[in-house]
Amino acid sequence: IFFANLASIGSTGLKAAIEPFWHVRMIRPESGAQARSEFAKVTFGWLLIGTVMSMAGLWAMTVWGHRNICFDDWLFLIALCLAAGMLSMSQVPHYTLYAAHDDAAIFKISAVVLLTATVLSLALTSAIGLSGTIASALAGSGLILALKALQARRVSIARMSTSAPATPEGSSLPADTDGG
Repeated sequence: IFFANLASIGSTGLKAAIEPFWHVRMIRPESGAQARSEFAKVTFGWLLIGTVMSMAGLWAMTVWGHRNICFDDWLFLIALCLAAGMLSMSQVPHYTLYAAHDDAAIFKISAVVLLTATVLSLALTSAIGLSGTIASALAGSGLILALKALQARRVSIARMSTSAPATPEGSSLPADTDGG
């Protein structure tokens, strides 16, 4: 539990301090895409800071806490930070889906990931212990990031094709081009 708490520093700070300020901008049709791009950069930076803080916390335990922290502990913390980071980064495509009112996709993806992560956690934890738990956390967070990103890409492509002005030849150009 201690490692999970350390690993969640970045994502907890992101949810509590950063995301609320970006929420409204990310769901506006006129500024959402740009805001989500900026939010992705801020999120990545915040997660890097959180990961460094997590590592510093573990390092402090070795120096001032006089605890023996083995190499596996460092690997576990890095893996948990990576899992928390992927889960946090999944908010970027989540807001694309949310702004597009694609609630059905959000629900389906969440259900698939919940089922998959639960089965993996039960199977891997019982088979290989803590390493299995961490592997299932990585798999679940990676899966939700990948599925949301794929669906957000589909939504973005569909929006571009339906909102693009028709050219005289009957083809469509992306909405943000001037045709030249």
